[in-house]
Amino acid sequence: MSGQVGRVFIKIFSTMILARLLVPSDYGLIAMVTTFTGFLGLFSSLGLYHATIQCDSISSEQSSTLFWIMLLFGFVLFILCVALAPAIALFYGDPRLVSTTIIIGTGFIISGASIQHGALLSRQMRYGTSALIDISAELISTAVAIYLAWIGYGYFALAYMIVLQPLVVTIGLWCCTRWVPSRPHFSAQIAPMLRFGRAMTLTSAVTYIASNLQKVLIGKFWGEEAIGLYGRGSYLISFPTDTLNNAIGEVAFNALSKVKRDAARLRRSFLQIYTCVVALTFPTTAACALFADDLIAILLGRHWSGVVPIFQLLTPTVLVFAINNPVGWLLNALGMADRGLKIALVSAPLMLLAVVVGLPYGANGVALSYSVVMLLKAAPLTVWALRGTGIHFRDVVAGLSGPLTASVVAGIVSYAVKTQLLDAVPSFLRLVLLTVLFSITYLLVLLRSTAHRAVIADVLETAKNFGIDPRRFGIRSAG
Repeated sequence: MSGQVGRVFIKIFSTMILARLLVPSDYGLIAMVTTFTGFLGLFSSLGLYHATIQCDSISSEQSSTLFWIMLLFGFVLFILCVALAPAIALFYGDPRLVSTTIIIGTGFIISGASIQHGALLSRQMRYGTSALIDISAELISTAVAIYLAWIGYGYFALAYMIVLQPLVVTIGLWCCTRWVPSRPHFSAQIAPMLRFGRAMTLTSAVTYIASNLQKVLIGKFWGEEAIGLYGRGSYLISFPTDTLNNAIGEVAFNALSKVKRDAARLRRSFLQIYTCVVALTFPTTAACALFADDLIAILLGRHWSGVVPIFQLLTPTVLVFAINNPVGWLLNALGMADRGLKIALVSAPLMLLAVVVGLPYGANGVALSYSVVMLLKAAPLTVWALRGTGIHFRDVVAGLSGPLTASVVAGIVSYAVKTQLLDAVPSFLRLVLLTVLFSITYLLVLLRSTAHRAVIADVLETAKNFGIDPRRFGIRSAG
């Protein structure tokens, strides 16, 4: 979490600066490329990163074989980028996309050389080291991008930032793990890992297509500025969930994998993780949507005001992802990746239908229809996903009811104060005051829930290692 907080501040800082040095069309050009390269990136690890973590034990020979498989596939993906670059440029009608695609594609080779090292570091639960590497990579790539944007490189500044980040990560992982792969050796133990990785990769691919097709079509039919606005809006509103996924998801998957053979511990661990995720994501996302006009003006500047309605309309999708992501970690930890693939194959056509319905109405129409479909499919697909896992749908509903109620109450109180008392206050001061008010109201309402008091108590118990006594918060141990 500390590592992610550091990355959040770096990203906020870089967003504020780069949004003033660049224009929406610069972001739009990069979004046109990263929609395609992002899809190819889903295959960069072939799911073997998570297969390494999920398996009970792994030998040095197996690790070396997986390393060479992923490095080879990194070269394959780079060659695909080179081959597809002219087609991408032709599709959008912009020749600048050829060189941009090739530059961003080099990142596949770089990241392919570090995926297995990252998985081994995660198996050892050396998350402090991993966080330090990630923050260093974020700092260096951001600093370079800001400098390049300042001297006039335009959208190339963003392209080089995308490539430099995995380069720093790769160097850091090799230095910290001190593991050098040996010659590959294919054995019978590799096959089950490849099958698990295949299911995870296909699930991610189907989900990615369903989640990003709107960007492709918006860019095709409404132009680079529209996709630039939509891309910034979807990125900023999903930022809290993505941050939590990066901070909690890896640890949660690793932890659930280790207790998967103990049903009682698995259920307790999952519900704690799930409750923490929704309790943090719901208020953050709700507050961002509620105060979107001030937030966007401060982060991006007034000329990005077109992001505000997109930002707000996509709020329900982020809340649904906050519910679904922990369920996905559970399925993968239990080795039920095939069920995740089936759910993705059912979900994808619904998302594509939403995009088609909303596209005639521009970026705002796509955001609205996308959110509506996400809300409608959330409950039935969650019931299906949880079947046979030992977790019941009523547990999920109970876990989200507290944060949802508290977020609604805090939102009503904050919005009333904003419109009645703070309308004439400068944007930054108003945002600070409303954030404090929202946070206090949310916590007061949430702590009335016995279940959430118990989860918070469990978290605070670990804080004793840092000299913090939970009793100062008026909370006893959950026992």
